Amino acid sequence: MVPPFPFDDVKKVVETSLKSTLSEKFRTFNETPCASASIAQVHHAILHDGQDVAVKIKRPGIDKIIESDISVMYAIAKLIDRYVPALKRYRPQEIVDEFKRIIVKEQDFTVEGVNVTRFYKMFEGDKTVQVPKVFWEYTSADVLTLERIYGTPLDETDKIIQQGLDVKKIAEDALNAFFKQVFEFGVFHADLHPGNIFVRNDGVIIYLDFGIVGRI
Repeated sequence: MVPPFPFDDVKKVVETSLKSTLSEKFRTFNETPCASASIAQVHHAILHDGQDVAVKIKRPGIDKIIESDISVMYAIAKLIDRYVPALKRYRPQEIVDEFKRIIVKEQDFTVEGVNVTRFYKMFEGDKTVQVPKVFWEYTSADVLTLERIYGTPLDETDKIIQQGLDVKKIAEDALNAFFKQVFEFGVFHADLHPGNIFVRNDGVIIYLDFGIVGRI
């Protein structure tokens, strides 16, 4: 977990991006983040209609930091091309091109919102997978507001077993869900790690964080 940025910055990003005060948009807004990463951090909140939500806020100044990092990566890739012939076949500059394409999209939360909505529709009616709903009136390029879903991270196996859940079935459902994405829909969640996959207390798999999506 990356150290969180101050709540004053959170408030400024949310209010500037949504063009409204925090109190006008949310009944309550937890000042302590529940998760913090390099690009954004997440806060729990409640809308005025009582809906529990998770609000993802982009880290201030991250655009310039990433731009600087990519510039360094291109410089290194060019040096590799010039001075390390054995690595040239891996096309280092093309690797940086692909990284840049992905990371630029990941910084625009409206793109992630579209991804979430697409997966929400893909798995609508599926009894083994849940994808959160996007609240578009509380979403922008720098803020993403999703339905809050409660669950246990996939790697907390002991806790999942203590809930009386069948880990073998959960694993099978997870594999089936992934194969469904690849072979039926041609689009798949491309950042599958325990921080992005939770298990509900009834065994349903929860997908989170759709910043990186692959296509066949």
